[in-house]
Amino acid sequence: MVKGSCLCGALKFEIDPVGIAAVVACHCTNCRKVSGSAFGVYYQVRRDGFRWLCDDPLVWTYESSPGNQRGFCPICGAVAPVETHYGAV
Repeated sequence: MVKGSCLCGALKFEIDPVGIAAVVACHCTNCRKVSGSAFGVYYQVRRDGFRWLCDDPLVWTYESSPGNQRGFCPICGAVAPVETHYGAV
């Protein structure tokens, strides 16, 4: 299991590497803005390969383009996992 968190530690999670469905490197304008680099890299993880390690995680979302939700921590603003309509996190 690979553990992760936001910058302040309010959102903690773990990912089972077997549950990784895809790794995406996107070069769109929004992904470049969010990452501060030439691209953003995102993991798509099957729901059964993801688990929150904190009680009642509060993830805020922003629809940066139609149908595309971006998750972030409301305390520190760090990028956070968000569940998609594909059933992946």
